[in-house]
Amino acid sequence: MAINIKIVDKYDEEIFKNLVDKNLKSQGIFLSPKDVETTGDEEFEIKRKKINIAAFDGENLIGLSTGESVKKNRFSMQISLVEKEYRGRGIYQEMLKLMLKETKGFDEIESNHQLFNNKIIAIKLKYGFHIIGIEQSIFVGPRITMRLYNNKNIYDLMRFRVGLIDKSTTV
Repeated sequence: MAINIKIVDKYDEEIFKNLVDKNLKSQGIFLSPKDVETTGDEEFEIKRKKINIAAFDGENLIGLSTGESVKKNRFSMQISLVEKEYRGRGIYQEMLKLMLKETKGFDEIESNHQLFNNKIIAIKLKYGFHIIGIEQSIFVGPRITMRLYNNKNIYDLMRFRVGLIDKSTTV
């Protein structure tokens, strides 16, 4: 059966929770913010662009990728996963292509990854993401931050800041 990848309004909460538990929590490298954060300011609200991508095998949700804007010009990819038995078939890459198509209007696309998630880090590098930092995360342990620059001026400034291009070639 062919895998169907598409944008969805939202995920069924129970199915989403089960996929995260099965594919991320069970590996011992992921702790959901919902497990540890307090309610905080319940009146706080920001309107953000949110994108939910789903991969289906028939009616079964077998992969997902979700993210939202964190600034008016920056989109953050927040969680992506593919069920273990479906990995290695290019499903993640197809979801990534759709996510990048849907986020073309943002200057920067940000993505965080557990430090040893080499397969996904390699795919992101292949699609033009750059490693811009490393930090300790309470949710996944050590993680790297990657960014894709859709805005050439910002990309050139980043390259200048790390010594990859001469100042005279920047904006």
